Amino acid sequence: MILFFISWRLGDKFSESSNIDKVFHILMSIFIALLLSVFFKDARLIIGMVLTIGFLWEVYQFYHDFNVFGANFRIKEFLGDSAGDLFADLAGAVFFVWWINPHI
Repeated sequence: MILFFISWRLGDKFSESSNIDKVFHILMSIFIALLLSVFFKDARLIIGMVLTIGFLWEVYQFYHDFNVFGANFRIKEFLGDSAGDLFADLAGAVFFVWWINPHI
């Protein structure tokens, strides 16, 4: 939750230009996977749920960013950013399952 508010306060342009956005996606997916591991033990389920949450976040972000009439919409840039965000979510979830989960 703290990471969300930090990224929100930094603003989209700054976080995307300095790739802090990807770092926050990785860290947030690790924390979400940690939370889910309390309730679920199957690694594939945890990774799938983290990716689902990440995908739903991207849908919300799409709605939020391009719900304004006359917004400068560039599908290529949006899909590239969203694909990178989902890859960062996957990297964080796999890192949790591979490295953190066996040690807790």
